[in-house]
Amino acid sequence: MGVIQDYIDNKRRFRPQVEEGKTYLRFRKTEIWLHWGHALPFLLLLATGLYLAYEGFMGETRDEAMSDFHEYVGLALIFTPPLVTLLGNTRLILGNLVKILTIEPDDIAWLKAQPKGLHVPAGKFNMGQKINSILMMLISLSLQITGVWLWQAPQGLLPRWLHTLVALGSMFLLSGHIFMATINPSTRKGFMGIIHGIVPISYVKEHHSKQLEKPPEVIHS
Repeated sequence: MGVIQDYIDNKRRFRPQVEEGKTYLRFRKTEIWLHWGHALPFLLLLATGLYLAYEGFMGETRDEAMSDFHEYVGLALIFTPPLVTLLGNTRLILGNLVKILTIEPDDIAWLKAQPKGLHVPAGKFNMGQKINSILMMLISLSLQITGVWLWQAPQGLLPRWLHTLVALGSMFLLSGHIFMATINPSTRKGFMGIIHGIVPISYVKEHHSKQLEKPPEVIHS
């Protein structure tokens, strides 16, 4: 019984329940799967792509196995997010996309307040997260287009240089995203939201207080 109880307790720790006044359900299953369905292939592609670029720069013989792996993961990056969106809660994901692409007066006020260290209420996504999401979508799409181009024209210098430059540029955006999610004291409290969906209510009050002004959306998965 002790082993079974330990297992149940560990499951509860990993998948906590929403406690009124203490925690808040920020992301649902489809959102979490979409995030990691894009993030994991992207990170693998960045690592293997840098290795292949280094080989080319050093004039070494191309690692065919690594190159093939890079291409297969590239296919995962292209197809996984649309599949998750279609098979999961499509309405929720499309609603998030509309929120991200809609710039409101509060978003501009949020942006202007950052250099002064002032607080401006935000909804599910603040202006910083909207900018990050938009840029990441553009970067990911650019890498997919140039990657397919390079796949069809492996000896082409233009697609190779464009693909490499976009990948290198993505590292700055990715570094900032990882810093805000895991290191910055004010925002790292929300990191577990993209693991199991639930964050401290204090985090929501500080960064997304407009979400608390209306009842939670009745959306599953």
